[in-house]
Amino acid sequence: MSKAIIDILPRLNTRTGIAQWLLVFAFLANVIILFRGQSYEDNYLIDEVARTAQLASLGLLSLSIIFCSDLRLARNKTFVLVIVPFTAYLFINTAVSITPDISSQYVILFFLTTTVICILDLGADDWLRVFRVASLCLSAALLLFILTKTREGRFWGAVHPNRMGTWLFVTAMLAHAWKNWFRWAVVCLTLYVGVRVDSRFSVLGIASFIVVSTCLGYAQSPRKALLQILAIVIIGLSAWNVVTHFFVGQGDRSLEGGGISGRDVLWEEAFERISHHVLLGSGFRSSTTTEAISESGVDAAHSGWIAAADELGMIGLAAFVAIYVWKGCELLNWIRNTKDPSSQRLYSISLAGLVANVVPLTFQPNYINFGDPLGLFIMLVLFSRIKSSRQIVSTTRSQVPTLPSRPTRRPLTS
Repeated sequence: MSKAIIDILPRLNTRTGIAQWLLVFAFLANVIILFRGQSYEDNYLIDEVARTAQLASLGLLSLSIIFCSDLRLARNKTFVLVIVPFTAYLFINTAVSITPDISSQYVILFFLTTTVICILDLGADDWLRVFRVASLCLSAALLLFILTKTREGRFWGAVHPNRMGTWLFVTAMLAHAWKNWFRWAVVCLTLYVGVRVDSRFSVLGIASFIVVSTCLGYAQSPRKALLQILAIVIIGLSAWNVVTHFFVGQGDRSLEGGGISGRDVLWEEAFERISHHVLLGSGFRSSTTTEAISESGVDAAHSGWIAAADELGMIGLAAFVAIYVWKGCELLNWIRNTKDPSSQRLYSISLAGLVANVVPLTFQPNYINFGDPLGLFIMLVLFSRIKSSRQIVSTTRSQVPTLPSRPTRRPLTS
């Protein structure tokens, strides 16, 4: 196992290897801040350095393009057709924002981050190596965290369960870049922590990801896919009987008593705000950041779809959904057409991640998020440019069948 891990580590003597390490550190930058504080009373300590994590992650991404990038932006379909128009709309949205200074800062952060991501010049094997090493580092950090921090109720250390859920969710998804038992060990660890902190969205998200990625893995074999789905349904129904209280909740967190932990109340308040700014919204990140909430007093609804409608308006929500669906369809098309195993694995992880992310999108306000590993992963999936890994078979003249040549006639001799 140790030799396999050493072999998978990016090489520091290559430009691509350095870029890969920087991307791994970008993931780590978003979870290292969670080690601050020992109990839930220290939660404010994490909020104080949240912007530091955002800037550190962006800085590491920016450094990575120095070593591995393709700067031909005019030929980059994602940049021209997605990033530029969407950023232009965000600037228009900023003009009507209730917190224009904060919205403008995040529009610039969005443009810089997505531009850096889309010009990264990495192939499928390179991205898979980033995912493997990132999952290795994130799971090791998670294990160190739960061994050194105390748990009080739903808080482990000073980390809110929702923040912990993004860490768990992304770690489990990235671990599927491995083909051996390690990914299942990581899944078990993340599910264990998710249940202990009562993070239902992360547990449901991980389960959804496993189902979707498994089905995509057997896409070429419908019979195996059917048997796999049947087994998952049977196991899922059996597990539901055991842990039904976990999903349904108890007391204030029950579906009956708490209304999905009080989210229905936040949703009603958000719909009331949306009715006053239906088309353009209230401003990008105007209700989903700590500084904006303290300035405006508006708390985001715990739903990415509703938060997008609230902040970006129906126009922005439609644009975000269009980008999401377009990328999903593109990944599905690539899965069907590519014959390269590495590309198929990367596309399957990416597509399964988009599908499974619908769970946190429904119950968390992070539709376009900065400063946590889930936001980084989704932006990488939506905006990264994957260098083609198709095997090109050259047809040389010697491989082309030719007609047999006539035997050379010898001159007759007397």
